[in-house]
Amino acid sequence: MPETAPETVTEPIEADSEAEAKAFIYFKESSNRLDNVNSIGCYGLGQDCNDVLATACPDWQTNYACQDEFWNGYATRRYGSWSNAKEFWLQNNWW
Repeated sequence: MPETAPETVTEPIEADSEAEAKAFIYFKESSNRLDNVNSIGCYGLGQDCNDVLATACPDWQTNYACQDEFWNGYATRRYGSWSNAKEFWLQNNWW
């Protein structure tokens, strides 16, 4: 009896756009490194330049959950969503 071919996916599987947008920004800003500090002193996953992250997350260099919560709040307050934040980043090369 011949084997049947596996089912073919005809439409691309869409990634979660909010998760993809967040991952894009984290990578562009810090290469996904919690402890990243850039040449002008901005730091963390999303590169805080105002020393607010250190107040919110005293252990920011090792605490992903705290940083992620901090940056989720920032993205939502400033841009309304991670997707909007990514669109701003693409237009300005910063967020």
